[in-house]
Amino acid sequence: MAEENAWTPNMDKLLRSWGRQIQKNSKAHTGLSKTYRTRYVVLGGPAVLLGGLASGASFTMLRQCTEAEEYCTSLRLSVSIVMIMSTALTSLMSFLNYGAKAKEHSQAAERYDALARVINNTLAFDRTRRGNPADIMASIRNHYDHIVNSTPSLRSVVKVDEELPFVRMEEVG
Repeated sequence: MAEENAWTPNMDKLLRSWGRQIQKNSKAHTGLSKTYRTRYVVLGGPAVLLGGLASGASFTMLRQCTEAEEYCTSLRLSVSIVMIMSTALTSLMSFLNYGAKAKEHSQAAERYDALARVINNTLAFDRTRRGNPADIMASIRNHYDHIVNSTPSLRSVVKVDEELPFVRMEEVG
């Protein structure tokens, strides 16, 4: 009975392998989060600036322009172009939704990091004090599967395996 619940070096090796894969996934999600955050700022900054510029110019135009002045025609055209650009950038930001994507990938990285800590903590304990290997490995595997199913996919973006190798306990022990 005690031997059935004993941790083996192969189980430790499998856990370390899972830990490496989980760290790769975490790094990929962290990288994507940073990329999406940068894109959000790159699109959002000009959208805000152009919107402010168009608003300020509109008030100036309302106060100073009369229909006959050539200056007013140029100002109206410029303000219209700036408003269109601001609207286009704001619409693009809403459509691409970079802010939400950055948050989703950041949260995914945090979940993977938490699972990596579970694996590291498990490996830090003496084998005799870890508990039942089948239960602990199944729990880690289930937690990993839950993370994969509840976070954005990495398959189309970066080259990482989103699946841990499935191994039956009798193959490891």
